[in-house]
Amino acid sequence: MKIAILTEGGKNIGFGHITRCVALLEGLKKAAGRRVAGMFVINNDRRAVRFLESQGVRLTAFDWIEKRKKTAGILKGADLVIIDSYFAPPSFYSFLSHKTKDTHPFVVAIDDYKRIEYDADLVINPSIYGDALSYAPGREHRAGRRPEYLLGRSYIIVRREFWNVPRKKINKKIRNVLVSFGGKDYDPFTEAVFTFLETEFPHLAYDVVAPSRPAGLSRSRFRFYSNVSAAKMRSLMLKADLCISAGGQTLHELARCGVPAASICFADNQVKNLKGWEKIGFAKYVGWYDDRNVFARLGRAVCALSPYKERLLRSRIGRRIAAKGVERISRVLLTKTALKQKETAHES
Repeated sequence: MKIAILTEGGKNIGFGHITRCVALLEGLKKAAGRRVAGMFVINNDRRAVRFLESQGVRLTAFDWIEKRKKTAGILKGADLVIIDSYFAPPSFYSFLSHKTKDTHPFVVAIDDYKRIEYDADLVINPSIYGDALSYAPGREHRAGRRPEYLLGRSYIIVRREFWNVPRKKINKKIRNVLVSFGGKDYDPFTEAVFTFLETEFPHLAYDVVAPSRPAGLSRSRFRFYSNVSAAKMRSLMLKADLCISAGGQTLHELARCGVPAASICFADNQVKNLKGWEKIGFAKYVGWYDDRNVFARLGRAVCALSPYKERLLRSRIGRRIAAKGVERISRVLLTKTALKQKETAHES
């Protein structure tokens, strides 16, 4: 089976789309017994290219949304096309549907917040709140079919290193805090966070994961890590008593490891995820990073997560939910793609 993945990432975007697509490709390879050839097509961002090269995947980088003729040529022969993008407009999906009508790939759109109406065979919303968004059946397209949907907590995607995680030990008292805001740089806000933590919680030790070393990070109680592998990130999560995080993919991996989180919002597309994890009792939603009361709320969140029984309960909630999403999605995609290939062969 040949799989093409169209996505984006980089300095101003982060790596959330890329990491979950890598995880999905690995899940498909595992489910198909490695009889899968996968290729990434990404926006031409050097940081994203380096990140994917470190994952050992095959890739090509260019503006695949604008250079549609080149995109269509690359997709020839693909059995399955997966698109994970905040920038591809509706016209791109319609173009793809038209240009691939003779080769008949199974087209999948990964969505987070009902961004657009997708001209695709299947739409996946792999989030804690996905099944609460009331997706409409959608208009008929792609040879008169409506898209099917995989929505919600049963389909949460985490990287391969988080598929099987040992049971986390919950310490009686908080000693170590992980600070990670994903793949984007948020200076000078991160520097303000460190100043606040050093002042209000000087007795704690901090592991900081960021794309580049934040300015002023020379304090003895702060250990800095950059270009962290998934295995190292899992190790840091299992070590941490709680995490101060953003609202993206990291929250899903924290849940898988059972690490309660005090989470800060940095973008509109994170709001539903943050509120969803708070609603089920796993994370504490602090609010927006530029709110004038954000540090007061962060302090209250850390204090609220400090009691042993509170962290134990939240750890169990997170572990129970974020488990087999990649496995479930992979089974569906392999079955649907094979079925479409058979139908196409029969029609021809």
